[in-house]
Amino acid sequence: MQRVLVLAFALTSTLAFGCGRHNTMGDADVGAGGGDSGSSSSHGADSGRDAASDAFMYVPGADSGRDAASDAFSFSDDDASGGSGDDGGGGSTDTGGFPTFDANADVGTLIPLGGSCTADASCASGRCVRVTSGAGPVCVATCTARGDCAAGTYCAQVPGADRVCAPRSASLCATCTTDAECGVVSEVCAMGPGDTAMACHTDCSHDSSACPTGYSCTLITTAGGDRTVCAPTGTTCAAATGCTSPATCAPGQDCCGGVCTRIDTSENCTGCGIRCDPGDGCCGGSCRALTDTLNCLGCGIQCLGGGTTGDASCDGVMGCRLTCRGEHWDANGNAADGCEVLDSVPPGHNQGSASSRGSFQCFDATSSDSFSGHIVSDARFHLPTVSGIDMASGSAPDYWTVTASGPPPGPDTGVACINDISATITTTGGSSDVCYRLSVITNVGTYTADVSGSGSATASHGAGAYGSGTMITFRIEKTCSSATTHGDITYTVNYHL
Repeated sequence: MQRVLVLAFALTSTLAFGCGRHNTMGDADVGAGGGDSGSSSSHGADSGRDAASDAFMYVPGADSGRDAASDAFSFSDDDASGGSGDDGGGGSTDTGGFPTFDANADVGTLIPLGGSCTADASCASGRCVRVTSGAGPVCVATCTARGDCAAGTYCAQVPGADRVCAPRSASLCATCTTDAECGVVSEVCAMGPGDTAMACHTDCSHDSSACPTGYSCTLITTAGGDRTVCAPTGTTCAAATGCTSPATCAPGQDCCGGVCTRIDTSENCTGCGIRCDPGDGCCGGSCRALTDTLNCLGCGIQCLGGGTTGDASCDGVMGCRLTCRGEHWDANGNAADGCEVLDSVPPGHNQGSASSRGSFQCFDATSSDSFSGHIVSDARFHLPTVSGIDMASGSAPDYWTVTASGPPPGPDTGVACINDISATITTTGGSSDVCYRLSVITNVGTYTADVSGSGSATASHGAGAYGSGTMITFRIEKTCSSATTHGDITYTVNYHL
């Protein structure tokens, strides 16, 4: 079993994953379908389709904070108490130690702290957040104040969200021009006391343990106002990061022009002045294009879904994209398992490929018939293109036909036989949204019934609903946009002429 190192947080007294505060994740709210009654009407279809977000997965070994020589994170833990220090001026940043996580361990359906993730619901802690520059999101614990997080981590304010336990920044006092160059959580690019150039600092207003030994919480003025950040104690960033050789710099840094500098950036990739081409990133110790499926718009962001049912790609602008192959559909909206549903043909998706039910006379008892099928929908492109696909609803309709021969030939038998029609559609497997329609199309008119993904509705018309000897077409389709609902519903139509 291969073991890989990921960003995980240690319980202060054991090797189990956890922190000082227990968190409870609520049950996911899954819509349940309910029955409904349909109405006979003729009206338009649906609204436009919204793009669905593809899933991302962090790949250990492809991030910017990794020591290329050993393929492992290099952490020091010289401040195990988690507090800020004032015992020297240094440039060595304490990022904390993390336990080894077995990526192949059987952890059930929920991912433990430190495991790579794609959504909050996949984590045992209920939070999936990107906390390290150049790496994908991981499961983290939430917190409210100092003391809630394990040693080497601190309670960080996630921009626009809640607070989570994050590892200390590896960018303190690194040269910068924007906040994004410093990190993805609470880092800020600003000029500290006594400095003459911009450098990276960590906001410590919520938790002073964000500052490692040699740094303390200091009030500075930034373009956005006053901020309390980690700054070198009794010295400046320029002095704290000064160097004469790589040996005097922290792990992951080199001595570039007399300044300790990170060597995991596109400007200094594995060494001073080694620049990546425009649009490339420094991933795992080498310059890589950020347009492939392993590093899509960022190091370690992997596009999911490639396999026998679909093709994953990175378009370099919008990010990851999953294209389904033909009649394979991503009904659950999860790129991780590809396009998991195969829609069987017949029936066809247009009038020319409709499946025939044969021929019936107009006696109710002898013309009673039924047929069943599936309507599958998703928010993906399909290649080869599915015949009849409607991009707005993300689905393709099913077509069935029956020949209505009318009354039997010969003299009047005295048994009433009229050209009426009644068709009832029953659906299962979907939500309570009324998003499906049965249309009965004759040479006289079109009779419709709208139904939810788990319900029943009837389309009918009395005498004169069709002409004898004509073909009647049944069309079953989805009418809501793919963003409203997606999935795989089963339908059955019972009818008589």
